[in-house]
Amino acid sequence: MQTLQPIVEAIWRELDLPLPFDEIGSRYSFDLSDTPITLQLEQNGHAVMIRGALGTIPSDEYQAQDVLRRLMRFGLGLMAINHAALDIPNIDRLLQDKNDTLVQVFAVFRAQVNNPQSAVDGLQHIVEWKGYAETVLFDETTAENPRLFSSDYNDPLASDVIIIKP
Repeated sequence: MQTLQPIVEAIWRELDLPLPFDEIGSRYSFDLSDTPITLQLEQNGHAVMIRGALGTIPSDEYQAQDVLRRLMRFGLGLMAINHAALDIPNIDRLLQDKNDTLVQVFAVFRAQVNNPQSAVDGLQHIVEWKGYAETVLFDETTAENPRLFSSDYNDPLASDVIIIKP
């Protein structure tokens, strides 16, 4: 039976960490730079899907549209240098529901099992995506997204609009 052992070992060596003691099967999860990462061996055993959680899209319709637009621009700009793809598996819920649905965003990379270095490279691409995406995605830990607004967003006076015409 094919396992992720060589892939995980290559990643750990690249990170200069001691090899993990736990048994590694067809699925393995860990955190890297505050990014939850999951490695999943495909059924045919020839490839591994590397998936990194980037954050969530806010449930507010206008913020969600802005975040999606920014993510798509990042994706287009990164295509030439970053080979991880953006994955938004439940985007249909966001587009259909007008409630408080938070939609998770991932970066994914498909690596060949017989080439552990490709998995290391893919992981690097996912972490790079995280760096770009965290400037626009919703922060679940604080339940707000100050990155979409100015630093005085929580100030009640900041919400007043003043228009001055000459």
